[in-house]
Parts: sequence; C-alpha cells; structure tokens
Amino acid sequence: MKTILNILIVFLSFNLSAQQQPIETINRTVNGKLKVFGKNNTSFVYSAKFDIQASNCKPNKKLPIIVVIPPNSEIELFEVIPFKNKKWKYGTTSSYMLGNIKAKPNTSFRYSLPYAKGNSFRVNQGYYGTFSHQQKFALDFTMPEGTPLHAIRGGMVIKLKKDSNTGCPSKKCEKDVNFIWIEHEDGTIAEYAHLQLNGTHLKLGDVVEKGDEIGLSGNTGFSQAPHLHLEVFVQNFNGKRKTIPTKFEVDTNKVVELKKGDNYVKQ
Repeated sequence: MKTILNILIVFLSFNLSAQQQPIETINRTVNGKLKVFGKNNTSFVYSAKFDIQASNCKPNKKLPIIVVIPPNSEIELFEVIPFKNKKWKYGTTSSYMLGNIKAKPNTSFRYSLPYAKGNSFRVNQGYYGTFSHQQKFALDFTMPEGTPLHAIRGGMVIKLKKDSNTGCPSKKCEKDVNFIWIEHEDGTIAEYAHLQLNGTHLKLGDVVEKGDEIGLSGNTGFSQAPHLHLEVFVQNFNGKRKTIPTKFEVDTNKVVELKKGDNYVKQ
C-alpha cells in the first residue's frame, strides 16, 4: 500500500479556491517508475525549487533542486524509489517565483535612455546611492509627473501595477508603487517604477521593442519627489534581486555608465 501526499508551499498569494496555481507538481508512472514533474501553467518563465518529505522511499537525485520552467510546459524533476516490502509515502514541497534565476546577462548590451528623443533628464541617484540604492545598481531620473517613458530594451511585459494613486517619502508606501517589469531576451528584467495612476497602456504578455513608449512617470510608492526609478535585475530565491550594471547610448558612437548629478540628452 502506498500513500502519496502532495504539499505545495508558494511564495505568491494563495487562493483556497480551486484556482490553478502558476506552478504545480504532477505524479506520473512511466515504465513502472514513479516520477515527479514540475508544470508551469502560465505564459511566462518561472523558477522553482522542489524538495521531498519521504518515508521509506527516496529520490533518485540530490534534493532540493532548482529549475527554470519555460512557459506552458512541464519538466521531469526526479524519480521516487520505494524501499522494498515497506509502506511508504512522500510529499513534495515547492517554492517559485516569476523570472529566470539562472539568467546570464548580456553585459555588452547597449541600452537606450528611458525617455523620448531630444529630452534631457538628470540622474539624481545612481548606483549604490546612499538614500535607497544601497548595494544596488539602480538609477533615479528626476522628471515631472506624466513624462512619457520609453523601453530601454525590447522584451515582454511579465508584471505590472498601475492602480495606485498613493506616494510618500516613507517605506510605508513601498507597496503603493506603480511599475512595469519587462523581461529581456537574456532573462534579465527591467523595472520602471513610480509610474502615475493608470500610467501605462501595456498588458501582461505584450511585447515591446527598444525605444517604444511604455508609460508615464509619476510619484507613487516610496518616493520623495516625482521621478523614474530604473533597474535591471535577475531574480534570486534569497529574496534579494541581483541588480545588473548597465551602459547607455548617449550619442551614436558613445556608450557610458550613467553618473549621479549628470544630465543626459537622448539623441
């Protein structure tokens, strides 16, 4: 007699209804062997960590394992091997997050400034800034609310928020920030944050090209004044993003790392 217990632990919001979760485990017997698969039920890349709680059985590989599951697909995780002549059971545990934690950034990519051609804005906080960029490769551009924002690189919209009209110079407003996440070809993600209420026309799954208009700047969330917060990052299971230093095109033949206090004109 065998008992199979499946336990799903998620980092995302949990709905006690029968609503399908983004990532799930599936048990399947293949050629007489019990195998566990991870399934991605979404149209976006997810990273997941899987482990087992076993009694009188064992997995055929070292766990936990971390995998990247492509959109709308499933991958084999491990095989469960029962001990002979014993009652056995196992449970799977998993945690997951949006994005590819194994992404390898293209460090030679030439990013476009995040606003319209002919415009010039000042970087008021740069990499490893002392106010809110400690240990982060992030940039803040001072700009009036309603300034059109443009994609620094092409990719797919994988997450966004645009329903907030709240901002304040305190971390208590962090969750009120409007933002767009765009995933690039190399798996990195660009975040454009502090957008105004209804400050984007984009929808999840939209694909944008480098230079496309994507939204309007604002002052929502943890913000002292109207500005655009911009960073490129890779997700990480430790709860901290790995932010990526970026270089921007400032004229036809020049690519630079942007510095605090400097103004940059988009050619």
